[in-house]
Amino acid sequence: MRPGSFDYYEPENIAQAFDLITEATVIAGGQSLIPSMRLRQVTVTKLISISNIAEFSGDIIEKAGSIEIGALTTLSDLLSSQIIEEHIPWLQEAAQQVGDVQVRNLATVVGNICWSDPRANMSIALLASNAIVTTINSKLQERKISLKDFFVSFQKNILQNELVKNILIPNHKLAAGCYLEFSRQRNDLALVNVSVVSSEKKTTLVIGGTRNVPLIIETDGHNKMNHVVTIMNKIRDHLNDFHTDQYGSQEYRLELAISLARRILNSLRCKLDE
Repeated sequence: MRPGSFDYYEPENIAQAFDLITEATVIAGGQSLIPSMRLRQVTVTKLISISNIAEFSGDIIEKAGSIEIGALTTLSDLLSSQIIEEHIPWLQEAAQQVGDVQVRNLATVVGNICWSDPRANMSIALLASNAIVTTINSKLQERKISLKDFFVSFQKNILQNELVKNILIPNHKLAAGCYLEFSRQRNDLALVNVSVVSSEKKTTLVIGGTRNVPLIIETDGHNKMNHVVTIMNKIRDHLNDFHTDQYGSQEYRLELAISLARRILNSLRCKLDE
């Protein structure tokens, strides 16, 4: 199928973008939006590309205490980054599972989270990494939002006439993390996916694909993962929040989530013991 008709704009600066943003849909790579438009799952009348706006960057920068991922950073940029490989390699594990090379060459990290699908690979891995989103509004005012507060519902987020400028990830040099997913076939969106990151202060486990927003479970410190049973019980406590669709029941998703969580926690324990 082909998408319905729409107007397309490529503003050259933020001011022009905000002049057009009313009733508009914003894209960078468009690798989630365009297929949905073709299937008529989404109707767009005005499309704005931010790819030519000079204030937005595709850079990955190591700063004091954090790593910054620019709004135009593609998944391929992420996969080739030595900074990410050295400090946050589990982001590369997540990015590698997105589509094929052509998709990864266009799809952006920020676009992946702004699409706000609870199964989005980068959302799950960034949530586990305690990421922060920096937004900018028409008055050029910035605000920082914890990614944990970003998602409202299925494909809905907290943004209100704002654009995401970058993502900041705390650079915990002693942290270790993993990403794991289960999909029905290669290049499919994950049916359920999980990511876990453990630092000196806490361990964060995130599960996607079970509800309208990702499920976040936190424990104190590395914990050496000795309380796996407790974590499994915390997952079971959310069974009534899990949804049923043509791909599986609540119970099926629960068992899949528990299986993946157990595997990823064991994998993390091996990394911590190295």
